[in-house]
Amino acid sequence: MYDEQTYTAQSGDTFESISKKFLNSGNYAKALQMHNQNHARAGREMANAGKLTPGEKIYIPPTSILEQRYAGAIASGSPPTIVPAGGTPLPNR
Repeated sequence: MYDEQTYTAQSGDTFESISKKFLNSGNYAKALQMHNQNHARAGREMANAGKLTPGEKIYIPPTSILEQRYAGAIASGSPPTIVPAGGTPLPNR
């Protein structure tokens, strides 16, 4: 089990912009799309076409889940360094 964040897509959002906002990297955009398309709570447009529409609930898992399940869909590049406010950098996994 793992915790997911839930985000309601807004007009103009893309999987890349959501990936950058929540995962600190656009590299996870395609993996995030695939995760949501295969999600048990995916809406009709998402499940059928992987289409992001305003009002759609987007489920954002930890990067480790995306890396395990959709490694081939993650763009190359350095994984982000996660630094909590006033804290020490955390490991990426």
